Amino acid sequence: MPRCPLRLDSIVMNPIFRLIPTAAILATACGGGQRIPALSHDSTPPATETKVVAADSTRSNQTGTPAPAAPTKVPVTPPQSAGPDAGVLLGQWAIRREPAVPGSPQLELAIDSVAGNRFRTRLVFYMAGDVGASLSSYRPEWGLLKGNVAQFPIATRAPGPLLGDLTGTLQSRDTVLLTSYRWAGEERIVPGKDPARWYLIRGK
Repeated sequence: MPRCPLRLDSIVMNPIFRLIPTAAILATACGGGQRIPALSHDSTPPATETKVVAADSTRSNQTGTPAPAAPTKVPVTPPQSAGPDAGVLLGQWAIRREPAVPGSPQLELAIDSVAGNRFRTRLVFYMAGDVGASLSSYRPEWGLLKGNVAQFPIATRAPGPLLGDLTGTLQSRDTVLLTSYRWAGEERIVPGKDPARWYLIRGK
């Protein structure tokens, strides 16, 4: 192994070499080992990369206090419109034709139960000409009051479409002016063809 030309005491006493580690000087001067880069004038150490790990909200913190739980979303039910009260229709209603003619259908409905803007319609009397209908063939059906427009459905116990469907507007507490009077699939109110007006009148 060749001897190093620099003496150790000359390295220590020279003020230039005091800023450089002795091992680096020996390695450079003597040509042995891997070269070590000299320190720059900025001796600030490089910043260390820090990884931030999100804390688990379900675990306790260092003080032993449980971490607050995440807020729970509570579904909000939108307000429901109550609509008109079908209680104004309670009672018994009879159909009338103006002008009256012999043989006009005679029909009476009973409204004896309501739920909000819905009401239960029962057929309690029906006669066409001189022929009456057996009430056991009919069943109650729920009607609808929307604003001042009421729909009175009439259903039979047999499966199938409604037998009758009467729709009209409330003219007063005891009067409904019919705008549609369907019976057995036939519309009986035809503007321009029949000048008659049909009403439902509340019984006294």
